[in-house]
Amino acid sequence: MKFIIKLIILLVASNSMAYDLHIVQADLNLEKWLSFVSENSDLKIQHQVEAINPFTNEIIIMQTPNSAISTTGIIYQFNEREDEILITISSPDDEDIPSLKIVANELGGILIGDEGEEY
Repeated sequence: MKFIIKLIILLVASNSMAYDLHIVQADLNLEKWLSFVSENSDLKIQHQVEAINPFTNEIIIMQTPNSAISTTGIIYQFNEREDEILITISSPDDEDIPSLKIVANELGGILIGDEGEEY
């Protein structure tokens, strides 16, 4: 019985969805974002990311236009939507949140979760 419970917990944990955070700000535009990144020594523009498929060792390249990466490895994805521009951070660790709040504040925005809660 303990084995079955552990197996269920393992399956549920491995299928959990990622939770994203977003920096939202009404007056953010691409030019302001690129300027912010170029002036911040902890960030650099990264228009594509590379990963290695652990099963085939194939190099996978994904286009990430106007995204940035921090010196700590946090990836900021620039997203333009119909009525807003936001910066998305996928699956950040809890210890990343204070630095994400600083970036949001420096941009004049706020940090929110997928469900709209403010951090």
